[in-house]
Amino acid sequence: ASKPGEEAAEDAGRAPRGFRGRAAAWWRRNAKLDRKRLRQMGLMCVLSYGFVSNVNAMLLICASTYVAMSTTGASPLNSAAALKQFGITYGGLYLFSNLIRPLRMSLALAISPAFERFVKSIERRLGCKRWAAVALTVLLAN
Repeated sequence: ASKPGEEAAEDAGRAPRGFRGRAAAWWRRNAKLDRKRLRQMGLMCVLSYGFVSNVNAMLLICASTYVAMSTTGASPLNSAAALKQFGITYGGLYLFSNLIRPLRMSLALAISPAFERFVKSIERRLGCKRWAAVALTVLLAN
C-alpha cells in the first residue's frame, strides 16, 4: 500500500481530465501577468489586447441592442424606451466586462503568439518589412 503523500504526488503528475481540469491547467499556465512576460510579448500583446477589447465591445453592443429590441419591439435608434433599455443593459454588461478584465488580459496574452505568427506570415508572404506587416495587422484585426 502506498502512503497518503505518495498518492498526492502521483495525482499531481497526471494530466488533467475533463474540460474543467484542462481549463484550470490552462489558466495556471497563462494567467500570470508579470512585467517580464509583458515585455517579452511587447507589441503583439498590445495588438492582441486591442483585438480582444474590440471583440468585447462588439459583443456588448450587439447583446444590448438585441435585448432592447426584443424587450421593446423597437430599435434604440427610433424609440426612447428602447434606447433606455439599451443603456440599462449596456451599463450592466459593461460593469460585468470590467469585472472580468483580468480574464480578458489573460486571453490577450494567450493569443499574442498567434498575432506574432500572423505578422511573420504577412512579412514572409508579402515580402514587406516588419513595420508594414504590423500596420496591416492593426488595420485588419483592430
